[in-house]
Amino acid sequence: MDVLDDLYYNTTLKAIQVDGCPAVAAKPLPQQLQTEMGSNSIVDSGTNSLVVANDVFSAIMKSLQTLDRTFVQTAEQALQSDTGIPASQLKLASWPGISFILAGENNEDIKLTCSPQTYWQTDSPSAGQAIFQIAPSGLPQSILGLPLMNNYYTVFDRSLDPSGVIRFAPIQ
Repeated sequence: MDVLDDLYYNTTLKAIQVDGCPAVAAKPLPQQLQTEMGSNSIVDSGTNSLVVANDVFSAIMKSLQTLDRTFVQTAEQALQSDTGIPASQLKLASWPGISFILAGENNEDIKLTCSPQTYWQTDSPSAGQAIFQIAPSGLPQSILGLPLMNNYYTVFDRSLDPSGVIRFAPIQ
């Protein structure tokens, strides 16, 4: 994956796609913020969730709504609660994968998919509860944390390029 800046592992998020729905383009970072923020997304192993730009969050929620309105109701209930929701009400097998399409080193599409088991965290904040790990950032930049990486072997490498390179390989 192409890394644009060494401040963080800055990347270009091209689109978001919920399984069963069309891909939705992610907005580029506004020009006036490029010096300060670098790009419209970063991949961060120190973030335990997906804290996404408002347009990305909206695209995810609209796609979930298209598939099943109870998906959005359940996610919103979890986001509004400090204690999460009962994990027993999730039925994770019915939830779709959510893919983030990022620019590769040659601007090719790199599609990385989060499974429901990674964008929902069960037994958190306590046993039997679950929290939705996707939230709006309020910024025009998405921070793609552990739910993105949990389905892949992920290597951050600054030895190949001064800005760094991120490699993802599916877990077999």
